[in-house]
Amino acid sequence: MKHPKMGEIANEFASSFSSFEYALKASGCCSSRRMYDRDIAQVDWSEFMRRHAGAVQLLDQLRKDPVASYIVTNPPRYRTLNKLGEFGWDEPEQITTMSDLCNAVKRARNNLFHGDKANWDASRDDKLLRASIKVIDCLLELAPEVKQHFEIGIMLFCSNEQEATVEKWASVELH
Repeated sequence: MKHPKMGEIANEFASSFSSFEYALKASGCCSSRRMYDRDIAQVDWSEFMRRHAGAVQLLDQLRKDPVASYIVTNPPRYRTLNKLGEFGWDEPEQITTMSDLCNAVKRARNNLFHGDKANWDASRDDKLLRASIKVIDCLLELAPEVKQHFEIGIMLFCSNEQEATVEKWASVELH
């Protein structure tokens, strides 16, 4: 079901973000955390940054980009809960590193999926999601192997076929 206020951008961001995290795991940018007596796989954005040194210099480029600069100068706020059980918002720190920017993209995801649904701020949230997509796109340009997994993830995510498999899509030549 499509949210009437969020429109297509929320769907585009959800598919882009989830496919990017799938691609990170598929390319080995993951780690495990012990939880519930199991080693739970989790995405490791820091590993991506270590493997792709060019990502560190990407922040200056993104500051100048008319779409991506929005998340750099207006990062997503933190959802808070006070001692009385009331929800609120806290302003984030200024973005000074690519790690900060990646955390802002993840916070945009968290706010979309877990945040306040009743108070969608179309003037702000639409721009944050578009900027987040631009950041992901720029990160993908640095890493062809991650981009290939991303494109497979997008095909699987958007496929209407019930029998879609990684093996089927892996045989598709990607550009």
